Amino acid sequence: MTSPISPLSPVPIEDLRRRVREAEALLGVARGLARDELNDPGSCERARDRIISILREIDSLFPGLNDPPPSIDPSELVAPSMRDRARSLEPAAVPPAAELAEAGPAEGDPEEEEGEEDLAEGDEPREGEPEEVEWELDHRKLAAAIENEQLMSKIPEVDREWFKGMAKRTIEAQERVELCERVRMAFDELSTAMRRGLDETSRQLSVALTFEQLKAKQQQ
Repeated sequence: MTSPISPLSPVPIEDLRRRVREAEALLGVARGLARDELNDPGSCERARDRIISILREIDSLFPGLNDPPPSIDPSELVAPSMRDRARSLEPAAVPPAAELAEAGPAEGDPEEEEGEEDLAEGDEPREGEPEEVEWELDHRKLAAAIENEQLMSKIPEVDREWFKGMAKRTIEAQERVELCERVRMAFDELSTAMRRGLDETSRQLSVALTFEQLKAKQQQ
């Protein structure tokens, strides 16, 4: 099943929002059990069983969460006005490695130019080569842009609907990631609360065991 993180998931974004809210509420209940009952040897086992039941219920809300996203046709990522050009630039079929080995290097095309070295990972680019610039997409601005007719009119008409569709898919994909991140953070908070509760239970049991051992020695 397609992961609900993917915009191609059969789970609509509205349904995913509802599931996330439900998961957050259930995790809140589980944190309360971890905080109030998991730290008491008398109620620890009951709290543990209830927390496990809650986690199973949450797991059922997100089927296929770890499944890979479906493949996308590469042509969908190219604007309609540029698809013919992109197809014309596709590289020719590469001969199998065995054929290349038999043919050997072409005349006048030595396998390795003297003094030429590939850049190792992490090396600085050679002088004159452009450096890669990292940039972050502002999804709120993108959402506003596709609703701005003046801005959209600057995009060729043949590409306009494609651009809007890709922008909406990108915006939805980001929201899906953020929704699932909320659930992950709630899980982290539950994990912390459970660790504290179990540590306290372990401490109390250790103290009780030590007390019983001392009491037994005194009776001897």
